[in-house]
Amino acid sequence: MRDGIARHLAKEQAEILTNNFMGIIRDPITVAAVAAMVHIRDKFSWGILPGSCWQEIMGATAAQVACAVCGRYDQMAEYLDQLGKVSGNANNNDFLYLCWQAIALGFSNKWSALPENTDAEEDRP
Repeated sequence: MRDGIARHLAKEQAEILTNNFMGIIRDPITVAAVAAMVHIRDKFSWGILPGSCWQEIMGATAAQVACAVCGRYDQMAEYLDQLGKVSGNANNNDFLYLCWQAIALGFSNKWSALPENTDAEEDRP
């Protein structure tokens, strides 16, 4: 899972993900969003939800995951636009890819402004 997510991140962000992976996968908000996504996927596989709605529903659910990861729900429309286009279909590979991409999108936006210098001593004249 970590490697699948990291493939969608810049090198620096992938390192942050690797170093903090346990904290990310134990974050209650993120866990709940991913669990909801899995449950909705099950509804498709059981035939409760029609396959014709896959892209719209899974795109919205993936956008929720991205929002949960980054903590920025004001990005929902942007995430929906991006993830709704790549939501594929109901097979396992497409579903995993969508999960990884949603987590990576939220993570990359959370860490998009990495500080170039975190050592306050070096900032002094």
